Amino acid sequence: MAKTLQSFEAKQSEIVQQMQVQLNEKDRILDDYKKGHGQLEMFFNAVLASVVAMKPKANKYTPNAEHSTSEVEAVMQITDTHMGAVQEAVEIEGFNEFNPDICDARCMDYVHRFNRYIDRQRLSYTIN
Repeated sequence: MAKTLQSFEAKQSEIVQQMQVQLNEKDRILDDYKKGHGQLEMFFNAVLASVVAMKPKANKYTPNAEHSTSEVEAVMQITDTHMGAVQEAVEIEGFNEFNPDICDARCMDYVHRFNRYIDRQRLSYTIN
């Protein structure tokens, strides 16, 4: 079955028309994106222009002159937290479930407890 030149041209014409429709649709989507992006850019510029710089808060800690003369450095290290590990409660009879949220909560609890410890130590030592 040999195709005629006219049928071939007609087929190609349909393909070209479909591609032209797709191209027009993509151009419309791109124009909508540019318009929306420009509006967002104007919005963000307005937000940035309305932000007022704040003065830094005063330091809450002032070293006591009666403290030890040598400074002490506070060092906290959080390691081996198994971040990303998941242990479902049903796997271990509902005891000691573990997941990234629990890991994060435990790390933050440690940080808060350490900071309270340092606040107590500042009563006797100079810890900046």
